[in-house]
Amino acid sequence: GTVFVASGVNPFGGQAQDAQSSLTITAIGSDGKVLPGWPYKTPAAAQVYDPELLVPGPGGIVCFLNVKPGASPFGYEIPRLLYCLGRNGKLMPGWPYSGNSLFSPAVGPDGTVYVARTTSTDLTQGGDSFPYQVLAIGQDGKPKPGWTPWVRTDNQGLTSILPTKDGRILMLLGGDSGKAQLVTVDSTGKTLDDHPELGDAGTSPQYKEDRKSVV
Repeated sequence: GTVFVASGVNPFGGQAQDAQSSLTITAIGSDGKVLPGWPYKTPAAAQVYDPELLVPGPGGIVCFLNVKPGASPFGYEIPRLLYCLGRNGKLMPGWPYSGNSLFSPAVGPDGTVYVARTTSTDLTQGGDSFPYQVLAIGQDGKPKPGWTPWVRTDNQGLTSILPTKDGRILMLLGGDSGKAQLVTVDSTGKTLDDHPELGDAGTSPQYKEDRKSVV
């Protein structure tokens, strides 16, 4: 029942786009009050837009992306930091994780954090996206042992990542223009199943535990 809220300077409010400002992350309990230890304020950084996602995980943790302090918010390789905060409102040991062009973070039921990053500024085959890979980061903020980065070099851009309780990771590709595709990966990063095209849809999948299905 915890609600996480990100607040800060409006990136479209008229100030210089590369202005550095803090981002405030607040955790609000089911009684409508701020939880003890919160809010958390990030170091000042460019706020091109709000974090792509505030993604909660087990035990009251929450993760989010922000531009690296001092970095330019322009170009295809924007240096970003992936933050993970504990239920006490403090940065977890080993975090933040640093990387260029990070996107689509997700937290699994075991606390593993999945995030994608572009690996080249050269357009993929077809010309609509960039090559990318999906990484798995442990709760210590370091790459998870046994996980092989999942690589994509064709024209299927990543829409969302959805870890499930049974250890699989579902990834929705495409859907912005053209056919969407759902791919299933195991706990090591190995592709289990390339699903057929789903039709023109950019909606994120949802996992229904009672039926072991995806909708």
